[in-house]
Amino acid sequence: MDIVNAPHLGSCLSFDVFSAFGDTATAAGWQQWKKPPQARMIFVLALGAGSGGGGGVTRASLIVGSGGGGGGSGASSRLIIPAMFIPDTLFVRVGRGGLGGAAGAVGIAGAVTYISVATQQTAAPYLLLVSGVAGPTGGGAGVAGVAGAAGVGGTVSTATSAAYSGLGIWSGTAGAIGVSGGSSGAVGGSVVWAISGGLPLSGGAGGGGVSAADATFAGGAITGAGLMPTIAGGIAGGGTGSSALYGDPRTTVDPLTMWAGTLAPFMAAGGSGGGSTGPSGVGGAGANGSLGCGGGGGAAGVTGGAGGRGGDGLVVICSW
Repeated sequence: MDIVNAPHLGSCLSFDVFSAFGDTATAAGWQQWKKPPQARMIFVLALGAGSGGGGGVTRASLIVGSGGGGGGSGASSRLIIPAMFIPDTLFVRVGRGGLGGAAGAVGIAGAVTYISVATQQTAAPYLLLVSGVAGPTGGGAGVAGVAGAAGVGGTVSTATSAAYSGLGIWSGTAGAIGVSGGSSGAVGGSVVWAISGGLPLSGGAGGGGVSAADATFAGGAITGAGLMPTIAGGIAGGGTGSSALYGDPRTTVDPLTMWAGTLAPFMAAGGSGGGSTGPSGVGGAGANGSLGCGGGGGAAGVTGGAGGRGGDGLVVICSW
């Protein structure tokens, strides 16, 4: 997406936002960015994708069960660099969010985002910027008496992760951790928005557990902070987790429209957890995470609930 001289962008020569595109495992997933001829300085943000939440356990009536853990959020990097130090064309591959785990399965890790000086090249000597060393791990699966583990945030990049980043002013931030699912007879774990990771986003919340007496429990919430409202977990009895503030990242065509030109700053949130079911029924599914955020954990049930998908990554490139 290329937005040039939009009124809200002031004196920028270009302001380009890239979302995940095509099959990121092949050449089809790479996109090109063209440097404006008049550019003197470039700002680049690379946000990695979030991981999927874990699935809740499948259990028989009157047997304890636990919810899946929430997925971690992606790491991010930023760079301000003189335009003379980079080629006229950059190549961008935005990471895809990890899928949520099916019943009793671990969520899938989110992918790293790359910005390279050569197409389809992800090794450090080719890289201008990389979101992190590794993507976030998926939320753990719920089992009979042990809650699904929290997904770990994406690993922060280092000074040696991208050769060309040393030519500018660079910084990197690790992703935020998710939270564990509810153990047998417990509400899913809630995560506080923007409390860790140093970014205005979060990992996913945990799915609810169920007791040996078939008592059901709600999924964990994304506890609001600052301008972010609280996003409630799925209600006990099989309620699905609530979507993150900006909705399902798979259907977001133009992520820039979510915040550009408005009074609200950029904010994204993980998915909340699903609510458990007792003697019958499917546990509530965890919600999908928004951009870069972790999916919520699925809840325990006679059929376990699925975890939510992690949000895709993002790249922003501004020149002036």
